[in-house]
Amino acid sequence: MSLPVYNLFTEDARGNPVWLDAVADFEVAHKRLLKLASVDPGDYFIFDLRTQQVLISLVSGREEQPSVAMPMLRRFFHEIASLRHR
Repeated sequence: MSLPVYNLFTEDARGNPVWLDAVADFEVAHKRLLKLASVDPGDYFIFDLRTQQVLISLVSGREEQPSVAMPMLRRFFHEIASLRHR
């Protein structure tokens, strides 16, 4: 059994990351993200726990490179960094 390493996130009304789900398979994560975005358009991303990287981000339903500067991602990475230094 594989551990769920692909975490799906969206953002709340204040722009904070909100965890939605975790799955073990990237294709499953990608399909789930697309389905979520089709039902409730917004900003979403898949975060890989192993590599600590955002693999895919959806901005208003459009797939973007993770390098697209979304405020949500910057806040998320800041939170991760601050937790590591505690």
